[in-house]
Amino acid sequence: MRDKLFFFGFIRWDDTEYMHNVGYRNTVTQNEAPYYGAKVDWNITPNHRIEGTYLVDDTDLGSILYTYDRDTRTQGDFVGTGTQARGGDNWIGKYTGIFTENFLFSAQYGYNAFDRTDSSSNDPCYYAIDVRSGTSQRVGCWVNWQIASGGDEREAYRIDADWYLGNHSLRGGADYESNSSTENAVYSGGSRFVYYMNGTRFPQYGADVELIQNRIRSTGGTFDVKSNAVYAQDSWSITPELTFNFGVRWESYENMKRGG
Repeated sequence: MRDKLFFFGFIRWDDTEYMHNVGYRNTVTQNEAPYYGAKVDWNITPNHRIEGTYLVDDTDLGSILYTYDRDTRTQGDFVGTGTQARGGDNWIGKYTGIFTENFLFSAQYGYNAFDRTDSSSNDPCYYAIDVRSGTSQRVGCWVNWQIASGGDEREAYRIDADWYLGNHSLRGGADYESNSSTENAVYSGGSRFVYYMNGTRFPQYGADVELIQNRIRSTGGTFDVKSNAVYAQDSWSITPELTFNFGVRWESYENMKRGG
């Protein structure tokens, strides 16, 4: 609508594929990443304006794992597939109003989501590596080293007001932010195994004794962080050559563990 409504949109698509060889494994990584968004500005009246912004950066990073013969440089048998999900939705809404010739007010809300999920077709396979030869080699059928489901969410609110009173430019406002992170992760197969030679680690055994280290690791829970803030400030033009700025701000934070 002429002088009233404005719209902007974009889209970008990245489609990539590459492979890399580590030890006796060959990984083909595939990434189809759509990135798109839009912004709408609506001038309801000359003095009141609403803005809306939306962005998506959601992507799945896929991997296909094969065996690999380093001597002949040939790809071997199929092992499994894996996926790492990242990104999410982002949107912002904002209102700006001019109520008098010297008083302005604005309010804004924003939301952000970010996925952190790792999964594969071979999640029951133990995360195992062999370092007996002096270099790290993958052992078994695992694809991703961990099984993880989680993500982050952020919500933010803020209001601001400007009041122009004589040679004073007064401003004040408040903001609130809430962050929530969820994490549930274990090693692939629920356990990690490392095979190595004793060397000088345990003198009571020979250097050529083979050792196995087993580690079990599990993390989980939802963790919240909240913050509040209020501020006020003044920019006082005492003379055309001298301006005095002063203000005060109060902030509060809550960093909470899994139990709240």
